[in-house]
Amino acid sequence: MSASPFRISGRSSTRRRSTTLRTDRFARAAFERFLEIVSEASRHIPAEWKATDAPDIDWPAVANLGNIIRHVYQRVDLDILWSVYEDDLGPLEAAIDVMTERHFPEPPSGSEP
Repeated sequence: MSASPFRISGRSSTRRRSTTLRTDRFARAAFERFLEIVSEASRHIPAEWKATDAPDIDWPAVANLGNIIRHVYQRVDLDILWSVYEDDLGPLEAAIDVMTERHFPEPPSGSEP
């Protein structure tokens, strides 16, 4: 299986990372940008894939997250963003893995691209 572009690794020691986001403005900007990219990418997934492969994901909320970060940035609550990271990205990643396997299967080994 190919690595998902949404692969989220090393989600341990979350307290340390959350603290870093509070004290390092560049880390926080990168974190928010990451969530914006995930949000924008979700808009390009065909609706039928979302409905059949991942009906339990709140796709409108995923898409809207980027709008909130971009347009209401002065009121973005880091605790809420961190909760999205800890609680919601795992199921989203699993859904993307299902879609990737179903719609973009790897060619048999030894075959040409």
